[in-house]
Amino acid sequence: MREGKTSILLFSLFLVWGACDLPTKNPDFSFTADVQAPLIFDKSFVFLGPDGSALDALIDTTKTSFDSLFTVSSRSEEIFIVQEIDAFDVGDIGQAIDPVNADPVDLGVSIGELATPSFAGTIAQQIGVYESDAASAPPIPPAVEGSSAYYPAEAGGLFAPPDNDFVDLSGSTMTGYVFTAESGTVNTLTFTVSNNYSEVLTDGSFAPGSIPDLVVETASGVEIARQSFDRAPAPGQTAIATVDLAGSTLPAGARFRLDVGTPSGFQPIADDPTIIGIAAASTLIRYDGVVLSSLPAQTDIGDSNSEFTAAGELDFVGLVTSSGSIEITIDNNLPVPIVIDDIRLSNVDAFDTYSAGHTFAMTSGQSIAARSSLVIPISLGSTGISRTIRATIFASSPGSTGSVTLLSQDGITLTIQADTEIDRAYFRPNGEEFSTAGNVQVAFDEIQLSDPGDYIEIASGLLQISDLINNLDVSMDLVEITFPQIRTAPYGSSDSLRIRFQGGVDNPASHIFKALSRNAAPRNIDIDLSSVRLYSVAGALDYNLHARAEESSQVRVLASGDDISSTITAQQIQVGAIQATIDPLTIHVTDDSNSDGLLDVLQPEESIETSLSAVNDLAAFGFSSLSLAGSELTFELSTNVEADYVLYAAIAGLDSEGAVTYLGGRGNMEVLPSDTLVGTFVANGAPLSASDLIRIDISSVEAAQSTVVLSDANSSVDDFINSLPGSVRIAGIVILQPGGGPVSIQLPVDLDIGLGASIPLRFRGDATFAKTVSADLSGLNNLADDESSVSLDAAIIRLSYENEIPLGLDARIRIVDGNGAPTVTIPALTEPSMTIAASETTEFGTASTASSGVSEIAIDRATLLQMAQGADIELLLNVSAGQQGVRRVRASDQIKVDMSGEFDLKVSTGN
Repeated sequence: MREGKTSILLFSLFLVWGACDLPTKNPDFSFTADVQAPLIFDKSFVFLGPDGSALDALIDTTKTSFDSLFTVSSRSEEIFIVQEIDAFDVGDIGQAIDPVNADPVDLGVSIGELATPSFAGTIAQQIGVYESDAASAPPIPPAVEGSSAYYPAEAGGLFAPPDNDFVDLSGSTMTGYVFTAESGTVNTLTFTVSNNYSEVLTDGSFAPGSIPDLVVETASGVEIARQSFDRAPAPGQTAIATVDLAGSTLPAGARFRLDVGTPSGFQPIADDPTIIGIAAASTLIRYDGVVLSSLPAQTDIGDSNSEFTAAGELDFVGLVTSSGSIEITIDNNLPVPIVIDDIRLSNVDAFDTYSAGHTFAMTSGQSIAARSSLVIPISLGSTGISRTIRATIFASSPGSTGSVTLLSQDGITLTIQADTEIDRAYFRPNGEEFSTAGNVQVAFDEIQLSDPGDYIEIASGLLQISDLINNLDVSMDLVEITFPQIRTAPYGSSDSLRIRFQGGVDNPASHIFKALSRNAAPRNIDIDLSSVRLYSVAGALDYNLHARAEESSQVRVLASGDDISSTITAQQIQVGAIQATIDPLTIHVTDDSNSDGLLDVLQPEESIETSLSAVNDLAAFGFSSLSLAGSELTFELSTNVEADYVLYAAIAGLDSEGAVTYLGGRGNMEVLPSDTLVGTFVANGAPLSASDLIRIDISSVEAAQSTVVLSDANSSVDDFINSLPGSVRIAGIVILQPGGGPVSIQLPVDLDIGLGASIPLRFRGDATFAKTVSADLSGLNNLADDESSVSLDAAIIRLSYENEIPLGLDARIRIVDGNGAPTVTIPALTEPSMTIAASETTEFGTASTASSGVSEIAIDRATLLQMAQGADIELLLNVSAGQQGVRRVRASDQIKVDMSGEFDLKVSTGN
């Protein structure tokens, strides 16, 4: 560019210099001379500089336009045009997630929870165990029958017939006794045998040394049990046998037989029973039941006057119900059916307007089969029930004609279960404790707290407890509300948010507030939720309320409308951090301004515009039809969120005339026509094709920065840059965690997308370079004027060069007048241009061996006259990298050019 201007000026100066040395006065004659001009121009240029070698530069980086445009690799000296473009702020992901949405919850504890409207009691009436006191009988001779000796069971009053107050056994024959399972000091019989004979007693085998036995048998002689005496008694000695009756059934009429004899046989005993004496003693005998041949009809079964205390958490004096019911379950554990003649439930104590003896429930007429149950519901209206209740029971039975076994646990059990609506409760507070529970439904948009360790951490917000009031006629020493899934630091399972109302001083920092006095005024409490974490796996936050009443000797009255109530709401919640599993989250890089679901890349409201100033500078430098290779665009994703991302974008480049080129993806960045997001992007309302879009996957960004380079291998970046887009518009969508899954987010979220350009001067194909320089060529008029004493008939300009730049140059000079209209082009467009051959290149496209050559330009008088009309010179250069591969220009590449001329001058003398 500069060489063209310099050549013309030197050429003009040479002509003026030549004219000054020629005669201009008489004699009057003219002649023509050929003049070989000295060297007009001799200059060496470095491609990019200054570089410290004192050579001028074809591209001078000291110029304001280019001082920051070029970057030179310190290793290869390759030249790059580099630009860092400001980041695009995607915005706050926290606002896109908007995870916390909790509806207000009314929290209340009414008399229903406090007064225990459900209560129960049980009355068990049983036959019971009958006892026979310990007894003893002096020695008596046995009764001899045939060859056997007996001690009768009834002898000495060892057994008394069982009886009870529950069932009338008169008129029934007992056929057996059932003993309890107790032993040792209970249910034991001891028999002592004394030997009054002259020989040792034996057993019934009469064998010398054998030991007598005591045999328990039925009246018909069936053996029930056998027990040996402790020895065979010698004359004058005794022997002892102990019989354990525990858990056995002894038939009526059972006998105790002595299996005894002498060495002489049984005959000595048969002849004189007094040679043996038998003494008996019993411990306490306990009967578990009795076997009867039949049981007569019964007219009065049971206890008609039993009391029980209603079981409940509140030690109430009495309850006044508004409605409800009582279920009486009667278990008939007798072996005979019964008929309920009358059951009445009445108060033992008086309270309020209800006197002692007030009957609040009664029933009769129900039949219950043997060993069966019956549930009898009784409706309650408005009535009073004291804590101690008397149950009056009258029952009868038709009896049984068959064998009947009555056991001690047989009887009638009355179970009373009340479920009431309470109008008033009368009680003396004694530090009663009660609890209730519930949950706050919350919605976590696009988030699942599926793992026990997942949470949402709140940066700021309030838990408002509004209109908290104790309308009960009892003060609360303690009211505690806990939220197991709302935790404070250090966030362990024991760090639940705990709000306590206790004592007389508020301490909000510790979530402690004054106790709730009886009939107090409403209060509003704000709980700071900063830094708390929400843990939930089911879309609800549980709460538990625990309370403890005061202790007082005064009777308090709780009415049905009295309660402890409040409303809990979450206000001004700002999320600070999230650790959870999320669904794919779509975030708009640019706004959908008209909410039509489309992003228009050519509309300012729905795209981001930036200037690609490096490309503007190339255009200003004069290049057109440029074909550069190896360009790169760099996307930098800067974020503090550890996750995977996908950026879908329409990137439109606009040149100085408004033509649009799109940056399309290739390979793994290609957007397929089937991708559902293709239809999201338009340009001035017209749909964009998939090839006009790009998809950038950014995997496993670990809360830092990730860089993605767009090259010709994965995008159409070379075509995009070669279109010289001075401005770039971007419309985009980012998908966070496109496959869904766990994510850790610290808010506020920074998600910025930066764009950078790196364009190496690697030429491919041809490009046109144009540069306009100012020049005043009016002095050429005298050289071409026929009236001038010295004029130019013709000239030849010789251009010699040595080129170490791997680019060929075809040069033309176009002269334009003051209006910008062309006057002449040198060489003419119909003639070949001046040619400077490219240097030879290496396999990498860099210069190796310099090329050299000479080009000539012929200028005639007519051309000279046209040149004389010029005001500016336009240098038109076709830069050729050839068709084979890419040419890489280094900053240190040089070109040497010299220019000389041969001129035909006409010299006139005289007039």
